[in-house]
Amino acid sequence: MKKILIVDADALTRLSIAQTLLRDGFDIVFASDGIKALELTKKTKPDLIICALEIPKLDGRELEKAVRENRQTRHIPVVLLTESAQPNGPRGSAEPGPIGFLHKPFTRDQLIMIVQKSLSRRNLKPQ
Repeated sequence: MKKILIVDADALTRLSIAQTLLRDGFDIVFASDGIKALELTKKTKPDLIICALEIPKLDGRELEKAVRENRQTRHIPVVLLTESAQPNGPRGSAEPGPIGFLHKPFTRDQLIMIVQKSLSRRNLKPQ
């Protein structure tokens, strides 16, 4: 069973995403801030992280960077959730970035599609 870490300050958003993914057979782990998410990433080794861009203590981009810099977690794909008014693409630098962006509000089909795409890309990379 694939494990997904959902990181968002909003409990309703976390619950909504979790309900969708639980129906598709995923194991779910939650965090409400970036520091807790980083700790859970190291402890539980999720197969995918879905993270809001705007979260307390360590924002989504900082979390994604910290995941990339750790040898034991760098293979974990990160999908960033963005508000429609937020930037919708990578930083514009040559640095590796998140594997994808999902714009709020999103549909169940959009969520499942990016999860499947992200997990399949992870399976293609050596770990």
